[in-house]
Amino acid sequence: MQQSRLGGLVRGGGWVGPVTRFVRVIMAGSEPTRATGGQTGGPRRGSWHGAEALAAWVLPGLGHYLLGERKRGLILAVSIGSLWVGGLLIGGISVCDKVDRKAWFIGQALMGPSWAADWYHQRLKHQAIVKGAAQYEPSYGRLSEQGILYTALAGLLNLLAVIDVVYREPRGGGEPEAGAEAPVGEASV
Repeated sequence: MQQSRLGGLVRGGGWVGPVTRFVRVIMAGSEPTRATGGQTGGPRRGSWHGAEALAAWVLPGLGHYLLGERKRGLILAVSIGSLWVGGLLIGGISVCDKVDRKAWFIGQALMGPSWAADWYHQRLKHQAIVKGAAQYEPSYGRLSEQGILYTALAGLLNLLAVIDVVYREPRGGGEPEAGAEAPVGEASV
C-alpha cells in the first residue's frame, strides 16, 4: 500500500513537480514570468549572489557590504557577531564542539567562525589528552548551555542574513530594464 501511494505521488506530480521547478530555477538562474505562462525561462532581473552569500557565511554582514548595503552589513556584523562572541565569552571555547554536541553544532555551523573555533577546541582537547596538560578545561552547567545557545542562535540569524544576500538586488542596480517582463507575483508599474 505504501508503494502505491508513493507511486501515485510521483506519477501524479505531488511534491515532485514543485521540487523539480525549484531545482530548475536554481540551476538555470531564471524565474517564472507572466509571458512564459509561469514556466521558467529567460534571464532573471537580478542574479543569484553566490560569492556574496559565501562571504556572508564567512563573516556576518560582509555579503551585504559587498552588495553596497554598507549600513545594513555593519548592523548585521555588530549584532550577529556580538551574539556569537558573547556566547564564546559566556561558555568558553568548548561551546563549539562538533564531536560531542553534533545537534547544536548544526546551528553554529551556519556561521563560518564556528568552524575555526571548533578546530581550535578540538586541538586543545587533543593536546590535553596527549600531553596531560591542564591548559584546557571545558565549561559545564548553565554557563556552557547559555554559550551554546547564543552561538547557535547567532548561526541561525546568520542563515537569514545569507538568504537575504542571495535574493537582494545590489544597491543602484534594482531597476528593471526597459521591456523586461515582471516576474510572476510582482506587479509591473
